[in-house]
This record gives sequence, C-alpha cells and structure tokens, in this order.
Amino acid sequence: MTRNIVIGNISMDTTEESIRELLKERVGKVSTVTLPCDAKTKANRGYAIVEMADDAQAYRAATELDGVSFAGRTLAITVADRIPEKRKWYKFGAR
Repeated sequence: MTRNIVIGNISMDTTEESIRELLKERVGKVSTVTLPCDAKTKANRGYAIVEMADDAQAYRAATELDGVSFAGRTLAITVADRIPEKRKWYKFGAR
C-alpha cells in the first residue's frame, strides 16, 4: 500500500528528478513526485508531495531525512495522513 509524504522548505530551483534521486539513494522506491506550482508565476511553492512505494519507506524517509540539508535548505518531512472517505449526507430508504 502506498503512502504520501510532504517535503517542505525546498528550494525554488528543486526539480522532481532531484527529489526522486535524493529519496532513491537514501530510502528506496518512489512512485510519484508532485511539485505544486503557483498559477501565475509557474514557480514551485516550496514543498513537494511524494508517493512512496509502501508505508515503511514513507516512515523511514520521514525519520531519516527530516532536518537534512538539501540544496542549501533544511528539509521538513512529514508523513501525510490518509484522506478519510467522504460520508454521504443522505441515506436512501432510511427514516
């Protein structure tokens, strides 16, 4: 099962490939890397959302790489909580 981590305080020059390489050499397999960008300036917003291959690798990345210096900045890494399923506000047939 996959798990997301959020990497904060990244440099504006950081690319998806550089994050993928950092995690690959230190932690393991990365499924996807997303760098959210500002709509107007197209610059990244200073954080990345990374989908790791499994839960163990996500927790390992958070413990081993949190506080590590990368591209001149100290990374802040947290494991993202799972998004709860939306509860339906209606129930058919219930009274």
